[in-house]
Amino acid sequence: MNIINEQPQITEIRLTPQPAYKDSVLECLAKVKDEQLDSIKLHYTWFVNGIKRKNDHYKLSGFSEDDVVRCSVMAEDISHQLSSAKTMSTQIETAPVMTKAMSQLLSGLGVETDIAHTLRLQEQGPGAITGYTITETAAAGTQELIVVLFGLMFLTVLNANLLLRYHLKRKTA
Repeated sequence: MNIINEQPQITEIRLTPQPAYKDSVLECLAKVKDEQLDSIKLHYTWFVNGIKRKNDHYKLSGFSEDDVVRCSVMAEDISHQLSSAKTMSTQIETAPVMTKAMSQLLSGLGVETDIAHTLRLQEQGPGAITGYTITETAAAGTQELIVVLFGLMFLTVLNANLLLRYHLKRKTA
């Protein structure tokens, strides 16, 4: 009986997130077909604008707008047989511009903005809005309403804090 070890095959490759921006951390994800998947080692080669980057990891960051990023992956099995390389490219997009009011509001809250993360949340809809990411809407007056609501919530928490301090002070006196 002859056992033949076939070389591994990369069946799919994908770059995430899409779209990618200059502050994105790109991940090059590959699906591999082989008899012994647990012994597969993946070799990554990254190119930015045609220039090879020194990185054999599935993640890469540090881009500029309009960069063309390419990831090439090869799989190696336990007998050191290599698959053919599979490649995928993406272009780093220009980040959307926030309004001056939204920028001031976010910086006033001490928030560092991650454009790619914010856009992923926007795609998920209103339920994905968190305490540190506020989405902008096209409707006039909505931004003012959001600021007023945050202000009212802040005043409510401040009032509760003052009342608790007052009652604790009276009990200890």
